[in-house]
Amino acid sequence: MNIKLPITLLILGFLLPGAALFAHHSLSAEFVADDARLVTVKGVLSKVDWVNPHIYFYVDVKDASGKSETWAFENFPPSWWRRYGLSRDLLKIGEQITVEAYPARDGTKTLAWAKIIHFADGRTVATMMGDPKDVR
Repeated sequence: MNIKLPITLLILGFLLPGAALFAHHSLSAEFVADDARLVTVKGVLSKVDWVNPHIYFYVDVKDASGKSETWAFENFPPSWWRRYGLSRDLLKIGEQITVEAYPARDGTKTLAWAKIIHFADGRTVATMMGDPKDVR
């Protein structure tokens, strides 16, 4: 039996899980986490991806000319939302929302990190302020 194959598999078994740790990034690596640079986007919630490692939700926005564009907002993983008693049911497709968000560092206009979500009925979720149900 060739001993090189089991040794190679053993080495890969130890190295690959560690590689995943380096793949994750900080918020400020991808977004401009500066309150002075927050963008405010108002539109209709069109899609929710309740997935790990981060949830994404999408908002259809009409610009001044009436042309529609879709913004993608990233946020914490589902486990973070559940920890604070927030479920995927909070984000209802078709609902009008306003999002205050950190813009993408690479300049992508329609990608941002959702800091505060305002709902049409007056509810607010503040994702960067301790308990997200603490409204500012």
